[in-house]
Amino acid sequence: MPSRKQRKRRTKDRRHDYEYVYVDGEGNEVDADELPAPSSNGTGGRAARKDAPIRAAGGRVVKPPSWQRATRRGLIFAPAMFGILYVLNRGNQQPAAIIFNTLILLAFFVPFGYLMDRVMYRTYQRKQGAAKTAKAKAKTR
Repeated sequence: MPSRKQRKRRTKDRRHDYEYVYVDGEGNEVDADELPAPSSNGTGGRAARKDAPIRAAGGRVVKPPSWQRATRRGLIFAPAMFGILYVLNRGNQQPAAIIFNTLILLAFFVPFGYLMDRVMYRTYQRKQGAAKTAKAKAKTR
């Protein structure tokens, strides 16, 4: 089932004079004659969106990497790692040895998670910079 935004866009596309119908901040459709004048203080309309972060293709803002987030993710997966090691060893090792193996896996998992967060953040920053330069080039044309 299409979302409300998709339904509005579809009905707008099917209208004959759709170029002259706009949606205000509250979601109401307004004719071009009834549009309020843009405020000079830059707080409304497009001026407020200029400083908003450019979203990635998935529509998600990537946060900067942090060790705290990587550690928390590792602690979330630690019970799963313990369970997998316990099932794979089938009682051949004592629980203390399995806990030790889980800690070794976490010693690799947490830094690798931080590294992946860092790569994703740098890629996001690069795309954001490319999008800003593309917008700047489009404005100069």
